Amino acid sequence: MARSRLRRLRRRALPVAALLAALLALGGCSAPGGYDVRTQFDPAVVTLPAQDDGVTVTFTVPAGAKAGYVTGYEVTYLDATGEPVLEEGSTFEGSSVALRLPAGNDCEPFTVCPPSSYVPKTSDPLTLPKVPNVISAAYAVTETGRGTARYTWTAELDDGRSASWTSSLQLLVDFEVSYDPVVSFVSLTDAQAVMPNHAFGVRIDLPAGRPLEQVEAALNGVPVVLPSVTATDVVLNTTFPGVTAGMAKLVVTATDVDERVGTGSVEFTVSTVDALP
Repeated sequence: MARSRLRRLRRRALPVAALLAALLALGGCSAPGGYDVRTQFDPAVVTLPAQDDGVTVTFTVPAGAKAGYVTGYEVTYLDATGEPVLEEGSTFEGSSVALRLPAGNDCEPFTVCPPSSYVPKTSDPLTLPKVPNVISAAYAVTETGRGTARYTWTAELDDGRSASWTSSLQLLVDFEVSYDPVVSFVSLTDAQAVMPNHAFGVRIDLPAGRPLEQVEAALNGVPVVLPSVTATDVVLNTTFPGVTAGMAKLVVTATDVDERVGTGSVEFTVSTVDALP
């Protein structure tokens, strides 16, 4: 009698077990143990400031993960001790990413997805913006010249859930690169002959991305007053009426707020006869 009852219970249990297996297969593309995404940067280490080819990132979702979209990220630049490399302005946000994350399986859409089909899948590459010049310059004045870009990624999954994860990119400074201001001249070149009161420009490029503190100039050794400058990458158009004829040498020195100094000079001739039209 006991054995007969046991056989009847087993027969009743078989359809229930089959139903549970089917339900698990239909909804079984969620990531076991959470949405554990693996992030791969290329290159794995970025040398600053040179980033000619840029940095790309791909995401590998775990076996069984739901598909979705990377919707944005936040990146904070940290020094070798793990602190922000700047007291303010070390964090940047990237929105409107919309990078598709594949499902972690080999199933056709809208089909039963058994666990045996679960496999990790990798997304298409995403190109990241270059490290800002102001951040590169901040790393250049640290003792080690090393740091980390810590990314926090956000994603929306197809089943309505949200996900986030953190990954880090290693940064290394090339100390042979100068971040000093670069002074150049517009409409004025060495050995050029110009008319008296010839108008030209003084261009100041700031590789460090920091504002100018002051600009000083001297014409034939005599100080020349230039307009007050606080912007970056500016062109100053001005005339120098102090030289009416003969050789002239102009020297311009630019200093940024971090006391980086750059100097440029140009020698030219002031003449009413030989000046180019």
